[in-house]
Amino acid sequence: MSGPSLQKENNRFFQSLAFKLSLSIFLITSTLLSGLGIYYIQRFSEIIDFQLMSSAHIPIRLIRAHDLPIEVMRDKQALSKFIGTKVLSSILTTEDHIVAYSSEPGLEGQWTEIHAEYVSHPDLVTRKSGVTALHKQVDGKDCVLISGPIVNDEGQLLYWHLMMDAKRNRADKEWVARIFLAGFTISIVLVTVLCAGLSHWMLRPRLKRISDCLQAVEEGDLSLRVKQVRSTDELGELGRGVNDMVEKLSRQRREEERLNEELKASRDDAERASRTKSEFLANMSHEIRTPMNGVLGMAQLMKDTQLSGEQRDYVETISSSADNLLKIINNILDLSRIEMGKYHLNIETVDVRKLLDELHTFFTPLLREKGLELQIECPEQLGAIRTDEGSLRQVLINLLANGVKFTQVGHVKIKVEILKVHGSECSLRFSVSDTGIGIPAESHERIFQEFTQVDSSHTREFGGTGLGLSISRKIVEQLGGRLIVCSEPGKGAEFSFTLTVNREELSDAETNETGAADRDNLDLDVLVAEDNKLNQRVLVEMLQKMGCRTVVVENGQEIFKVLKLTLPQEERPHFDIILMDIQMPVLDGLKATAMIRAMESETERIPIMAVTAHAMKGDREKFLEAGMDDYLSKPIRREDLRAALKLLS
Repeated sequence: MSGPSLQKENNRFFQSLAFKLSLSIFLITSTLLSGLGIYYIQRFSEIIDFQLMSSAHIPIRLIRAHDLPIEVMRDKQALSKFIGTKVLSSILTTEDHIVAYSSEPGLEGQWTEIHAEYVSHPDLVTRKSGVTALHKQVDGKDCVLISGPIVNDEGQLLYWHLMMDAKRNRADKEWVARIFLAGFTISIVLVTVLCAGLSHWMLRPRLKRISDCLQAVEEGDLSLRVKQVRSTDELGELGRGVNDMVEKLSRQRREEERLNEELKASRDDAERASRTKSEFLANMSHEIRTPMNGVLGMAQLMKDTQLSGEQRDYVETISSSADNLLKIINNILDLSRIEMGKYHLNIETVDVRKLLDELHTFFTPLLREKGLELQIECPEQLGAIRTDEGSLRQVLINLLANGVKFTQVGHVKIKVEILKVHGSECSLRFSVSDTGIGIPAESHERIFQEFTQVDSSHTREFGGTGLGLSISRKIVEQLGGRLIVCSEPGKGAEFSFTLTVNREELSDAETNETGAADRDNLDLDVLVAEDNKLNQRVLVEMLQKMGCRTVVVENGQEIFKVLKLTLPQEERPHFDIILMDIQMPVLDGLKATAMIRAMESETERIPIMAVTAHAMKGDREKFLEAGMDDYLSKPIRREDLRAALKLLS
């Protein structure tokens, strides 16, 4: 086993419950047995002292019983053999503590001190049958002093004092202490080892099973269970609790897996539905825009012919109806893009006053028809701002159209206010108010829901899809604001939102821009790739009125027959631009563009502009990445086509 693994295993051992229990048992056993050892050592010390005292009593008792002559007290060697320990001195005193005999002359003063100690420290004196014993240091030696009364042959009461060497006595006590210490130490070790072994045998396997199960749970494996948990003790309850917990976690995981599977299936269904909706919207947009291109194109061409007043009115009605239909289609596409998170802002420099003037011009015919007035308020010092002009224009158009639709008498007012300026950043409040029918308070939030109107009955006076306000709110949220309404029935309505934007100075070219359409002939050779006969006719008529010469093909394969890219440059027909439809039979516009770009050189590059009914968000970028130079979505307006041709020519 390697060093780190061994150290880790040792650390786990010292942190284990078995080790902690063993340590606790060791401490408890050591405390108890140490106390018991101290008690028995003291007890045996007293026994040794008692035996010594008993041995010293023997000659005193024998002299009292006249079994020994009193003269024996003068023979220290005989007394030492008799008592079993060395006698240092033997002194005989009267009742008045007068020394009658002393085996060691000169110790009389010490006996006076010893007698005083008897009197002053009676707790140090051991007494038995009138005999007293006292342990004392004499000349640096441990001694035992024995005193007892005797009667001499004349009947006189005397006191016999023996001083004995306690060295042997002390050696016996030390030997007993060592024996007891060794015995209790062995007992402590044996008890500790035995208890540790028992605790290890009883606890470690069960705790290891619980620990392994918990570690498996931590690693994510819920298949392991704690085995042998039939016991009713705490570990058994703990094991059963762990098993119950793992079982609940297992059931919870299975439920989560089931829910995740259902969620994944639901998400896949939602994504399929979203893709289906997107494909449906793209297809429907393409299919509707293709014939609408013919309707609007022919209506624009018809306006340039000699028409009677009634005919011109009919043409304008056709154009207006087609424009309204196009707005509905664009609203549905915008709503779909916002919901799918594919609505991207194009931040650019916007002249707010110019934008408001364009809106005034746009709504003037409708306002004049209803007898309404359009009021515009905008600060002179506002200048240009940085925002998405198309999105801002769409919101204001929706709000103005809403105000005009629901107002019969009075005016519609659009107002721009500067709320706060901080450096180049400012907060602007846009509001559109009217004097129309108003909106009840309970409908203020409902009108911002898709396909919802205040009056949804079959007899409602005002039509519409109910998408304008919903899309406007979502666009304003994309711009960083929130569209709200303040209105009461019969008192008109005010829609407002606040945006935080950066201000920017307009260039001279922008401020002097007149916006007038250039009516000069373009004098261009244009190759038109379009499979729809009506759209072919519309494009050809528009291009010819702009002074362009056209060649028409119906698919991408015919383009190569006309361009003759395999011939040398001087032998090929010349075209200034190619108008390329995307969806065509045989060879579509994207593949045809890629093949053209692969076959031509940089010096021979022909500008290609996509003219298609594909108008979903991201289509323009996709076509430009495929090698095209510009993009126009159907239905095509003549002014937009002219501007794009001038840009590419």
